[in-house]
Amino acid sequence: MEENKKFNFSKTNIFSEGHRLMDKSKMLFDIDKLIIINGEIKGIIEEKYKIDSINFGNILKEMLPQREFLNNLSKILEIPLYVVETSTDRWFILKDNIHLACLRPIGDFLNTANTLYIEVRHPGYKPVAVFHRTENLKPPMNENIVNKLITKANIRKILVNDIFSNTKIYFQDPNLEGFLILEDYNNVLEWNEIYNKLNLL
Repeated sequence: MEENKKFNFSKTNIFSEGHRLMDKSKMLFDIDKLIIINGEIKGIIEEKYKIDSINFGNILKEMLPQREFLNNLSKILEIPLYVVETSTDRWFILKDNIHLACLRPIGDFLNTANTLYIEVRHPGYKPVAVFHRTENLKPPMNENIVNKLITKANIRKILVNDIFSNTKIYFQDPNLEGFLILEDYNNVLEWNEIYNKLNLL
């Protein structure tokens, strides 16, 4: 049970929960942590309670969708990708088909889990948008860092607020006026309507 609490398929928020209704080509991943040095993004950290998991596979040895996404993102941002087994504090650097044990990297670790999501399209795992959960903060937490990420990756940012109710999600695209409201996060037709208005279909 401890492992299930820590990973992708536990219910974290209605945005990520509802997004699973979308067709399988639209894949959503969150970023656990970013390494920050002097205000710049210098690395990506993926946390695993156990590297080898019966339920979730082995990110170091298997070409899992999450691994493909993270590898691609590290290439786009031109920064290293680290995987840490939190139960043992073992660190690895991962690139393409190679993983090597390494020391804990230097820098400040910025926690972005459950707030910074990137949607990719499969096949290819091409990033199409960053969804930044604001948690009703103005400005949202880590706004400067997220803006640096979207600039370097050349992808859009969409703000998401999903804490006002148990069903509604508010979306804000800086290129559009006002908010878009998804009334019921369990309604796939509403998701498609929102995505059409955001030009993400």
